[in-house]
Formats: sequence, structure tokens, C-alpha cells
Amino acid sequence: MAKTNPRNIPRTQADVEKAYKVGYAAGQDKGYEDGCNLALQMTLWIFCEKYNASQEDLDRYSADFKELCEHISEGRISALDIASALKEEHDCEINYI
Repeated sequence: MAKTNPRNIPRTQADVEKAYKVGYAAGQDKGYEDGCNLALQMTLWIFCEKYNASQEDLDRYSADFKELCEHISEGRISALDIASALKEEHDCEINYI
């Protein structure tokens, strides 16, 4: 009789697909969080370097930015919604690089 590994658990294609989805979703969340953190860091740096913003202004901006990121991740607002609001309410059109 051939020896078998007692820790070897047979997997089905459904198990593989579930693991992929869970891992992919975790990667998306991590990537989204990293992107938001980078965007926040860049804008805070600009405010400090170019506009001499106070710590109170930076804290208030950070809180608003994080709240907006939460709204986006929850699907309550999209990038298109933000671009449309900027154009309609402030006559500011985004020119992407």
C-alpha cells in the first residue's frame, strides 16, 4: 500500500475558485487602500509645501478625504459623480494625464 500524506486534502474546482475570489477581493481591497493612502499623502504634501497649510487644515482635509474614500468603496459615489459635480458646480473640468 502506498503511503499518503495525512495533511493532503483533496480539493475541488469550486474550492480553487472560491480561494481565488477571496484572494482577489483581498488584493483589490489592499490595492484600493494603498491607492487612497498614496493620493492622501501626495495632496497633504502639496498642501504643506506649496500652500503652507496649518495642521488643523491638514487634519480636516484628511478626515474629509477618508470619508470620501469610504463613500466610494461602499458604492455611494463614483469617480464619474465627482467629476460631474466639479464641472457642474464649480466649472472645473478634469484633464487627465
